[in-house]
Amino acid sequence: MIDTGSTDATSISQPLHGVRAIVLGGLPAGTIAGSLLSDLGAEVIHVSSPRGGDPLAHRPPVVNNESLAWQIIARSSKSATCNLDDEAGVHLLRELLEHVDVVIESFGPGGLEGYGLETASFPASVVLVRISAYGQDGPYSAYSGDDLTSLAFSGLAHLTGHRGGAPVPLATAIADYLCAVACSQATISSLVGRVATGRGDVIDASLYGAALRITEWAVPAADRLGTDRTREGNFPRNAAPLGVYSSKDDQYVAIVGGTDANFQRLVDAMQDPAISDPRFKTPSQRSQQADELNAMVRAWAAALTIEELETKCLASGVPFGRVYTARDLSTDPHFVQRGDLTSVENRSTGPVIQPSPYPLFVGSPTPPPLAPSALGADNEYVWVDVAGRTSEELAADTSRGRI
Repeated sequence: MIDTGSTDATSISQPLHGVRAIVLGGLPAGTIAGSLLSDLGAEVIHVSSPRGGDPLAHRPPVVNNESLAWQIIARSSKSATCNLDDEAGVHLLRELLEHVDVVIESFGPGGLEGYGLETASFPASVVLVRISAYGQDGPYSAYSGDDLTSLAFSGLAHLTGHRGGAPVPLATAIADYLCAVACSQATISSLVGRVATGRGDVIDASLYGAALRITEWAVPAADRLGTDRTREGNFPRNAAPLGVYSSKDDQYVAIVGGTDANFQRLVDAMQDPAISDPRFKTPSQRSQQADELNAMVRAWAAALTIEELETKCLASGVPFGRVYTARDLSTDPHFVQRGDLTSVENRSTGPVIQPSPYPLFVGSPTPPPLAPSALGADNEYVWVDVAGRTSEELAADTSRGRI
């Protein structure tokens, strides 16, 4: 464990070097939160049941029986096993808690207590992050849930989809990732506070709360204006023109002209007198005429190739972006030069290309992530080197199904 007030040189590129965290439970958000801490230098240990491990480790798509999703969400994590259905296994975990800084658990409300692990018995210095679908209390706390149900409950799903159509699930586990980012931020904040107080915090993170945080003005608009923000597809009305448009050669591009400055840049790029109409002078006026404006930009984009659109927009300073596929990312010179993608060697799959640690530490590159350890691969290190058991005790615990 670390004194988080340390100025060790390794903290330049790995500011959490020396912090040790363990991850318990099966919600993706907890595992992702651990990986975000490991990107910053923390030692992260995923403690799983010896009977099968984490179900996420087998989620498709797979290469040589290795989940590609797991390679991302659990990267750089060590793996130890512990049978919490065995009272002796619970005792082992209590011993391990004496040697860690952070515990991230997602057993659900009362899950830890069900194993006899009362939070009041945790070392005072431990930062405990409790992740669940609906939070640790409240009338729905016992309900099960995941990323999609959290998007629905938060109101975010109500905003996602085409105008007049049904809500559309997002393509990635956004509630899990948002929750993980917020939990890693709260964890670091608690570690900083611990320097002065010597005490960690208990952090209660609901999955839906992370999605609720990015519904923007939906709640105040309902409260003050009595209006429900709803689905608007590619062309929202509150900022226009703005959206995803199709080019002449059937490529998709994002073009932003909602602010006064960006609108004037778009007027310059389009060179169309119709879009210079005084009716479009202010953001409020443009919002009222959003469909008409977006139709103009849609027709303009459809008459040009992707290269022609890019040339005109960039020359006039219009915010513009091609809608990339994953394959596009790996060959784009900007991604390549900035090192936004990295290759992580895996024992079974070979190299796995994935996003680099983000954001960048200027002048001191962050070491690349590692592949997650195989189930139980670090038992010797965790239970002997960290927790202080002997190799003989480890062998006995393993044979009895405790580890």
